[in-house]
Amino acid sequence: MSQARQVTYKVAENVQTQSANQILMAEYDNYASMMHNAPVDTGDGLGETFDNYYDTEARNIIRDLGVSIPTPPTGTNFN
Repeated sequence: MSQARQVTYKVAENVQTQSANQILMAEYDNYASMMHNAPVDTGDGLGETFDNYYDTEARNIIRDLGVSIPTPPTGTNFN
């Protein structure tokens, strides 16, 4: 095989390897983003569920027991 043909094959192999690496890195970035978003979205959903649960329980206590839930004190005790 001539020297020029060997160089041409090496260049073609390098281009294919770079292209494959770029594809793999793009896929990795996509999957890494999905792995990040899954627990974040789950946590957001659970936070909303807790808020709904807390508000519903507070309304049930007021309705069933006829009492109000005490509010925490405001201000400071350094007067």
